Amino acid sequence: MKRTRALEILDEAGIAFSVHEFKAVEFTVEETALALGLPLNALFKTLVVEGERRGLVMALLPGDAQ
Repeated sequence: MKRTRALEILDEAGIAFSVHEFKAVEFTVEETALALGLPLNALFKTLVVEGERRGLVMALLPGDAQ
């Protein structure tokens, strides 16, 4: 597993976490929930867009939301 800046930040903050890896085919929240054995509402979808005036905007949505 590649160490990312996000994992470094969690380590530095002393936040306990675990990383789960699997080979995705569809890259959907449904596929992830099934692979990890979790309900959809236990996961979050991350969306990042670049706005014209505001720069980068990030949204986190519950896995069972549209």
